[in-house]
Amino acid sequence: MDNWNYLKTVIDPQNNYYKFKRDDKILEKYTNFSKNIVDIHSYLMKLLFPKNEKITFKMNDFPYIVGNNVKHYLLWINPDTDNFGFEDAEQIILDIIKNQYVYDIKDYILFRNNTVNKSVDYIEHYHVLLLI
Repeated sequence: MDNWNYLKTVIDPQNNYYKFKRDDKILEKYTNFSKNIVDIHSYLMKLLFPKNEKITFKMNDFPYIVGNNVKHYLLWINPDTDNFGFEDAEQIILDIIKNQYVYDIKDYILFRNNTVNKSVDYIEHYHVLLLI
């Protein structure tokens, strides 16, 4: 719980500069994955929005080190979606938390990384940490 409280104090929800780390195995997986993709933008668009969905909510395939009782998700926003902001993202996450039955979610952190921390900066996305 101390780590969770620390994260809540250092993360800026709308413009996060806090630099997370990835486990060495996750980082190697990410590096191998990304070097094999020629056009990452097209790949992600097809993967995340196959039917031109406005948003996609999915578990992060390359999660940060955030603690054993924390699940790391991403909320991806289709670039064709207009006027989607932090408040919209937060409402979607609150709806997901309210209507899901997989985890007993005790708390959440929603944040958008600053450009300096983004590995994907051409598709808007928010990080969602769920404390379970």
